[in-house]
Amino acid sequence: MIRKISVALAIIVLFLICTVGITTYVFGIKAEDAYHKWVEHWADVSNLRVVSKKYDRGWFSSNAETIFEYSSGNKPILTLSEYDYVIHGPIALKGISQREIKLEPFLAHIKTEIKGQLNNRPELADMLKLLPPLEIDTVFSFRGNGTSNISMQSFSYRHENLKESLNWEGLSGNSSFVPKGNKLRMDLNFPGLEIKDEDFSSSFSDAEIALDLEDAENKINGQLDSISLNTKNIEIHNFSLGSDEIQLLSLNGLKSSWSSVVKNGLIIGSQKIGIDRLILNDSNRFGPGAFEFSVRNIDAKAFNDIKKSIYDSGGEVISDQQQGLAMLSGIIKYLPQLADDHAGFEITKLSLITPDGEFMANAKVYIDGKSSQLKLNPFYAIDAVNADAMISVPKVMFEHIIKEITREEIKETIKRKGEEMPAEDELSSIVESAANEKVKGLLDLNIFALDDEKYELRLIYSKGVLELNEKSIPIPWYYGE
Repeated sequence: MIRKISVALAIIVLFLICTVGITTYVFGIKAEDAYHKWVEHWADVSNLRVVSKKYDRGWFSSNAETIFEYSSGNKPILTLSEYDYVIHGPIALKGISQREIKLEPFLAHIKTEIKGQLNNRPELADMLKLLPPLEIDTVFSFRGNGTSNISMQSFSYRHENLKESLNWEGLSGNSSFVPKGNKLRMDLNFPGLEIKDEDFSSSFSDAEIALDLEDAENKINGQLDSISLNTKNIEIHNFSLGSDEIQLLSLNGLKSSWSSVVKNGLIIGSQKIGIDRLILNDSNRFGPGAFEFSVRNIDAKAFNDIKKSIYDSGGEVISDQQQGLAMLSGIIKYLPQLADDHAGFEITKLSLITPDGEFMANAKVYIDGKSSQLKLNPFYAIDAVNADAMISVPKVMFEHIIKEITREEIKETIKRKGEEMPAEDELSSIVESAANEKVKGLLDLNIFALDDEKYELRLIYSKGVLELNEKSIPIPWYYGE
């Protein structure tokens, strides 16, 4: 009796082992398919080109190596090497022996390490070799979606001969995504970064980035994109900018966000950037400041058609200049559909508190694609477009900016002629006179108007009629209907 029971148990165990083994092998095939979808997904959302893929499938686990490349035009800038250890579902048999048991079944479990190389910066090669890999732990569910834990260890680097150092406090975060439809949710935390050398030092602390992205293709209603960046502090010391040197730039409380939705096939989005305080040269203090921008009623299908035309015209690699031309061509081609329902672009707020007063600006452009003849020809946009803009600059700030621009122009002219630079007192006198003439010319031409200790510019355009500071300006290339 005992012998029969033992034989029966042995048969059952053998059956279970065969079943699990065959199931794991089948899941290995599915895991490979999930891996390829995972690679394609990240290539899509990051605009990286897959240079090569190698996948060695085993019975219970597999190993993969993928090389990505980011290029500007035909010149590769960044190469990313990704190494993956893929565990086949539905359960991790190796994890059982190592007491790492996961009770929840999965399609595939991918453990990833990514190393980077800058192809056009050989002086950074030594540092990048020491940089810890980016580690991503991804689990694919049976529904095809995935979740990832993302991390990178802290890292310090000091050059042996030069006074260069880098202190990176690592990163952590998580993401969830659905390859089909390009849905991505990601939260990343950056505790801090500090870079120093003889002439330059900069740092930031407590940065947080949140992304929630989804492709607009075939979407009629629902959330599209949501992006936010928050940092506690950003500082730059001894930074050379043009011919001058900024001794200190300190930026506190930087916050940036972008969100968009699709309603009835139309994209509505807004961007906000704010700062608490900006300090230049230890003494010039600005802030708070804010920038707000919005888009309304952009046809989602036309928007996707423009994106596709850019990729189709450029192939796998496209330069920035070619991309700009392709984008302009796409906008002109799809403008009637893009602006079919009163499309609008608006800088609702641009404000910065300065020691001399508040700098302000706003602007908006509306395209009426329904009542105009825009559908007949994109060049009828001249009748479809309505726009207005306003800039207000404190008097002292405006005249100081004009003076600094004039100073650089005069110094450049003297250098170009090969003449000797005058003494500072004489140079300041020349600059003062030339700057006053320049301000007078802007007022005489009605480009700016002086109003209550502020220089202001107000521009209104509607159906071929342009007004600058309440005075009409004829447009020679417009003949009306």
